[in-house]
Amino acid sequence: MEIMTAIFSVCGGIIATVMSGMDGSVSTAATLPSEIVTAIEGLGLLESIPLWLVSLLGPLFITVMSFILLSISQGDAAELLRRLPVDLFPERRAVVETACKLVGKVTYFGGGKSSVIGWDSRWGTLRKVRADGNSTTGTYQPFGLDCSGFADWVFYNISGGSYILGHGGGAHTQHTYCTPITWAETQPDDLVFYPNDTHVGIVGSWGDSGNIPIIHCSGSHNNVVITGKAGFAIIGRPMYYSS
Repeated sequence: MEIMTAIFSVCGGIIATVMSGMDGSVSTAATLPSEIVTAIEGLGLLESIPLWLVSLLGPLFITVMSFILLSISQGDAAELLRRLPVDLFPERRAVVETACKLVGKVTYFGGGKSSVIGWDSRWGTLRKVRADGNSTTGTYQPFGLDCSGFADWVFYNISGGSYILGHGGGAHTQHTYCTPITWAETQPDDLVFYPNDTHVGIVGSWGDSGNIPIIHCSGSHNNVVITGKAGFAIIGRPMYYSS
C-alpha cells in the first residue's frame, strides 16, 4: 500500500512539474482517494492490479499522452515556423505565428467563435453546443473553436480586433471574401477550403515535394492541428490584404 501511494505521489509530482513548466497550475498535492485506499487494502496484490490500472494508471496514461501529443504538436508548429521564408511579408508571418499558438491547445467545438485578443478564458470550460446540424448539438463539450471560428480568431488577433475574416459568417462566407488563386500562387496564410466550403484552413508554408502544411481546427482530430492539404480542394487569398 505504501509503495502504491508513493508511486501515485511521484506521478502527481511529475504532472505538477510539467504543468508548471507549461504555465499551468496545480493547486494541491496528488493523494489517493480514501475509497481507493480502502478497496486496495481489502484485496491481495494480484487481485488489486486491475484496480490499479483503472483507478490510477488509466487517468495518468491519458494525462501523459496528452502532454506527449501536445509536445509533438508544438514541435510540428516550431518546425513550420522555422521553415517560413525570411522575406515573408510581416503580416503573413504574423498570421502563421498566431495560428500556431493554438496548435494542440484548443479543442473543436461546433459553432465555437471568439472575439478575444489572446487566450480566451472560456476555452476548455464545459458549454452547451448549439450549432445547427452538428452531431454534438445539445451536449456539453469543452468550449473551443470550429474551423471558421479559428480562422476568424487568427485574423481578428493579428489586426488588433479590427478585422473579422468571415464578417460574422462561416467557412462559405469567408470564402466569399477571398480572391481565387491557384495552388502555384499560394503563400503562407492564404485560405484553403473543402469542396462546398464544408471546412476551412490556413496555409502554413511550403513543405517538401510540394506538400503544403495546413493549420486548421479539425473536428476529426478534435483540436487545432497541422496536416497536409489532403481534402482541401480550393484556395483563396483573403481580401484583408487589399482592404
